Amino acid sequence: MDFDRVACLPLDVGKFQFNRALFDEMLEHDTLLQTGDARSSYVWKRKEVVLHAYGETIDDFFNVTTTCTSWYDRYEMKNFDGYIINPAFSTELKAEIQNMIDFILENIPIWPAHLTLVRSTGDVPMHCDVPPEQVHNFYNKGLEPSNVKMLLNVEDYDDTLFFQKFGTQHKKAESQIKALKKKENIPDDTNVMGWSENFHGHGAVYRNDEQTFRMLINVFGPLDKEKYRELRDRSWDKYKDKAITFEMDTNDSYTWQK
Repeated sequence: MDFDRVACLPLDVGKFQFNRALFDEMLEHDTLLQTGDARSSYVWKRKEVVLHAYGETIDDFFNVTTTCTSWYDRYEMKNFDGYIINPAFSTELKAEIQNMIDFILENIPIWPAHLTLVRSTGDVPMHCDVPPEQVHNFYNKGLEPSNVKMLLNVEDYDDTLFFQKFGTQHKKAESQIKALKKKENIPDDTNVMGWSENFHGHGAVYRNDEQTFRMLINVFGPLDKEKYRELRDRSWDKYKDKAITFEMDTNDSYTWQK
């Protein structure tokens, strides 16, 4: 199986149960949202809260430079010291995020260096969640789909996320776009997915505040590669009928380069 074909695969790790009221409040609490330079750097409209990252002070979780540190360093980091839950959170909210971290550490072979909660409030252009140098350094070679996501409120999801086939970004590619559909692609027993990290981009349509309400957790950090490969293979055996895949062309751009 060529897993580089896979744009989205449900992961066989169970379902994370969260405190809906706490997360609703967090997204409406302006003092917890990224602001100032961080918000103005966004490529698309969204509400974003940094849950867990590298830092010491409250400002470290709102300054775009410091919040990017753990994101950029996630592939080769060796030292986990200095990564903390957002200190601006209440005691109750910190406990809820620790519960999420515990779930990740117990069930997903990734160390959650950089955790963010995102709710898009506008269309999301197609993109991949990788730093520019990742184009030349495929750290997770052979582990696709290796971009871990948690869709918390599946019950509200309105089929607005999509994936686009590798190499078609600047082409008329309607036939190479596939939507992530709740009934067809999301099992009842997990809300955790692996998305393509290096090839097939993802994006989303925004309808309005009433219809489009996604609570998406980005889980960025170093993978335990052997264990993740085992999880990926087990998940494929269980959920291959739910996966989103594309046939990959045999062109020069479809190669791993180091």
